[in-house]
Amino acid sequence: MKIISTNSQNNDSGKALEYCLSNLLVHPIEPDILLCYFTEEHDSHLIINTLKKRFPNTKIHGCTSCRGVMTDHGFLECYSIALWALYDSKHGRYGTSIAKLDHNHEVTQLTKQLLEKAIKDSGREGELPALVLLNATPGQEEKIITAID
Repeated sequence: MKIISTNSQNNDSGKALEYCLSNLLVHPIEPDILLCYFTEEHDSHLIINTLKKRFPNTKIHGCTSCRGVMTDHGFLECYSIALWALYDSKHGRYGTSIAKLDHNHEVTQLTKQLLEKAIKDSGREGELPALVLLNATPGQEEKIITAID
């Protein structure tokens, strides 16, 4: 298992992401899972599309963050982007899922569907996950945690 983390505070989304990606190139293979967090000033479409293109076989989990990102280098404010890459092809299995929460969705049912989708995506259907990483719309966290439990 190997973990590489990197971050940038460049206000140009493309340059910030390319800097972070260059730090991941020290490892010759794609990460098994990549966590990406960035502040709301960055171009989310550019970031998502670039990561999907660069790592087509990697599970990607990401979220925007208001006003800053917490990293192993501390709290980074404004125009921050952080990547955390895990290389663990021998031991771990990872799955992701995402949905937009709107007034047409019932939170508990949507949560269960997303959890089942992520488990299926991991290739370990029928098994309980050892960890669930959750990024939720503010105000819905308790309902979502209860549904996962």
